[in-house]
Amino acid sequence: MKTKGVIFLMGLLLLNSCIVKSLNPFYTKEKIEFDSKLVGKWTGAGGNWEINSIEERIKKDYKKKDSLNNDEVVLSKEDIEIIKKYKKSYIVEVSDNGKDAMFLATPFKVNEHLFLNFKLVEYDTDELNSLAAQHLLSTHSACLVEYNGNNNVRLKWLDEKVVMSLLDANALKIQHEKTGIEEDELILTASSNELYRFLEKFMSSTIEEKWEKDQIYTLNRTDVNP
Repeated sequence: MKTKGVIFLMGLLLLNSCIVKSLNPFYTKEKIEFDSKLVGKWTGAGGNWEINSIEERIKKDYKKKDSLNNDEVVLSKEDIEIIKKYKKSYIVEVSDNGKDAMFLATPFKVNEHLFLNFKLVEYDTDELNSLAAQHLLSTHSACLVEYNGNNNVRLKWLDEKVVMSLLDANALKIQHEKTGIEEDELILTASSNELYRFLEKFMSSTIEEKWEKDQIYTLNRTDVNP
């Protein structure tokens, strides 16, 4: 897919040291479950959000380039492969005051709970010098999806402080590294199978305040039919 996202303040806030990040996806393939209710336009934390299936998002790019506005879309071999690989994933675009970010979000179920695995798609190297760009680490994050009717949704990210405290108290065992100058940031290095089992245990736990307020993004649908 040729579309390019821009890394900016929203992207950094969404993937900063406050939320749990991992080197591997939090889901396993057999747990992926597409939910069409998320598709559409939303507004809320961080500005305006547009969520499309990856196939529709790629076709949208082709239609923009086609000055004749033909209904038939002929995809490149590269884009066909991307659609096959991520056919049940979304492209999430966030726009705030003219600054844009683009994420690949894969929906998956942990028992009856719907989660999204977020990954930043691309960044604009014009915003960073070449050496700085090479030091960026590609990571994944996971958020719980909670619907309040059809036109309101809350995205709740795993909080780094909660998980770090569990690790420090030996109440949780999962492969990880502490990073940052003061080693106060957390990167999970476990496999996707282990990460998924961690989510299962986390959701069934009785940990108080395991969702912090500053990790919750409340979105309201803007493309509601009158």
